[in-house]
Amino acid sequence: MDMDQAEKPKAAAFLTDYILFRIYVAKYVLAGYAETYAPLLDLFCGFEKVEKKFSLFMERETAPGHGAERKFLPPDLQRRYDERGMRKTIELFDSISRRYEEREDTPERVMKCIVDECLSTIAIRNEISLSAPSFWFFTREMNGYIRYLNRFYSGLIPPAIHERIKAPMMEEETRSDADEESGGFNYERAAYIIFAIAGVICALIAAGSR
Repeated sequence: MDMDQAEKPKAAAFLTDYILFRIYVAKYVLAGYAETYAPLLDLFCGFEKVEKKFSLFMERETAPGHGAERKFLPPDLQRRYDERGMRKTIELFDSISRRYEEREDTPERVMKCIVDECLSTIAIRNEISLSAPSFWFFTREMNGYIRYLNRFYSGLIPPAIHERIKAPMMEEETRSDADEESGGFNYERAAYIIFAIAGVICALIAAGSR
C-alpha cells in the first residue's frame, strides 16, 4: 500500500533532518580525534561545505543515478534549510549534546544518549511516529555509522597518538589496515558517508508511514 499523500512531506522532512544529523555526528566524532591530533581539523572543510549548501547538496545527491529519490525531498527544502533554518537545527543538536556531556561520564554513554534523543526529537519535530522496530533500526544504523567514522578517522592518525584519544565510540574498536587511509576529506567522501544506506532508510520510512 502506498504511503498516504499527507504523510509523504513529513517522511521527507524526517529523512532530510536525519541526513543533517549524520553530518552533525560526523563532525562531533571528528572533534574527539582533532582535540588530540590537530591536523584533523582540516577535515571539517568537507562537512562545512555540505552544510553551507545543504539544500543544493540534497538536490544533487537525490538526482537520478544517485542513492536516493527526489520524491523524498521535502517541498520546503530551500526555506527549511536556509541559513536561519540550518542554524536553528544545529543549535538544537548542540543543546542536546551539551546536556548529555554534563550528565554522562563516558564518551560512549554521551554518544548513545545524543543519538537516542536526537532521533526522537526529529521524529517529533516532523510529526513522524517511529515504531519500536524503526527506532531500533535507526539507532543500530547510526551505531554502525559511528564505528565507521571511528575507523576512518583513526586510520589518519599516527599509531603513537592513538592511546591519548578519547573519541565517542559505540563499542570497542580494533584498527584494520583496510581502513587506514590518507589524504583530504572531500565532498565526494562526505556524500558517500551520508547516503550509504539512503535506499534502505527510504523503504523503512515508507513502511512505517503506511
